[in-house]
Amino acid sequence: MKRRKLLTFQALRIREKSGKRGIFTRHTHADERFMLQPMQTRDWDEVRVEVHRIVEDSAEPFDHTTIANAQELIAVCAFYCPPPTDVSKGYWSTVSLSWPKFEIEVCEDRLEVYHFNDDKTTDIWYEMHEPGSAFSEKFLDELPRIAG
Repeated sequence: MKRRKLLTFQALRIREKSGKRGIFTRHTHADERFMLQPMQTRDWDEVRVEVHRIVEDSAEPFDHTTIANAQELIAVCAFYCPPPTDVSKGYWSTVSLSWPKFEIEVCEDRLEVYHFNDDKTTDIWYEMHEPGSAFSEKFLDELPRIAG
């Protein structure tokens, strides 16, 4: 387990230098060479590591409430849905968690929720949220749909 984590951290550093998005890991192939491959996050611990890396490596500082909102979102999502397929920095000092049909961008005072529908439309709404406050029933009801 410890070896896997070390490889993940090393791969994250390599990824940062390459400027590529997503989380990468090393895979051994038949010829025993290592290659970087994009992967889906395997668990919520990897999501936490990636969010921490995004915040630490950002040239622009993150507001402490954005970081707290990201931590609370991760905590509640871990009970309702699978880990996201992508974790990235938003355009501003925000964090974005993405699934095939959903994206949630974490801001200092809200979550921006994007639901990509099968008919090629997108429903966008804001979940107003301050650290320490409860998420709305609408938001909590929407989270299980991420897995669907």
